[in-house]
Amino acid sequence: MDIAKSISRKLANDAVAAKVKYSRRLGEDELVSADQHDEEEDLDLGQWEIVDMTRPLEGDCEMQLLTFEDKEGKTVFWHSSAHILGASIEKVFGAYLCTGPPVNPGFFYDAYMGQNSVSQDNFEVLNKAA
Repeated sequence: MDIAKSISRKLANDAVAAKVKYSRRLGEDELVSADQHDEEEDLDLGQWEIVDMTRPLEGDCEMQLLTFEDKEGKTVFWHSSAHILGASIEKVFGAYLCTGPPVNPGFFYDAYMGQNSVSQDNFEVLNKAA
């Protein structure tokens, strides 16, 4: 986020994610991933990965800032929005979440809610929960 702010306030406001490709990660020999198994190799350097705007950079890298105008920016925004929607329907309806992918255009969340259903009458309470 600091890099985006140093370029322009508008870019910092518009950026939804960053895309980074590391040429060298700092301390990579010292880092241990809880998800990594002994037989797995370390993350390949030189591969692009999409990260949150507040995530610190971990070494020397190329970076692209993604906005909603970028295809990948839309996907990140819709993915995050689906999570917010899912959390809101869990809170408001006690729903059991099934799937909530981003789609083009937009997002949805499929959930089991027993006899409950969502209508436009629920939008205000869901917005407040979000």
